[in-house]
Amino acid sequence: MTSGVEVFKKKMADRIMETINAGDNILKNQTLVNYFHAYFTHVKEEVDKKPEEGRATVVEYLSNDEVVLGITLSDIDAFSQGVFFEVVSDIEEYLNAPCCKDKWSFKTESYDYPPTGNREITYKFQGLRVRVDGYLRTDSVVCRRVQVGYDTVTVPKYELICQ
Repeated sequence: MTSGVEVFKKKMADRIMETINAGDNILKNQTLVNYFHAYFTHVKEEVDKKPEEGRATVVEYLSNDEVVLGITLSDIDAFSQGVFFEVVSDIEEYLNAPCCKDKWSFKTESYDYPPTGNREITYKFQGLRVRVDGYLRTDSVVCRRVQVGYDTVTVPKYELICQ
């Protein structure tokens, strides 16, 4: 996957430099949407060629006046290697590149969902969220769900008392 990604990133860099200095957030967001849509579509095509490495789905939708663009990687073996790691590394490299890192403001959030074997990494921009979701395969030997303890939750109990 690396050679195709490198060629793709080179082509996108030329387009990005045209709009990187724009003061308009809409134009910046459109540049990001175009980049990530093309990148995620490329990753999906590469993953589809190797079904043993997982499955990929590109998603786009509106949520509370935000554009959400993402890729869901299913049936993967690990988060710290393979396609999930490559996608997250490429995004971090792109967003922190010398040409770009001072041009847009974003916040990164990461969530783990042990019951479903899912990790979500979200990059939040003004009016735009970029998501990478990974779902582990159930027979993964690299990552697995392990019970580490118990949570005790105290919930208030109420009764109606009428006089």
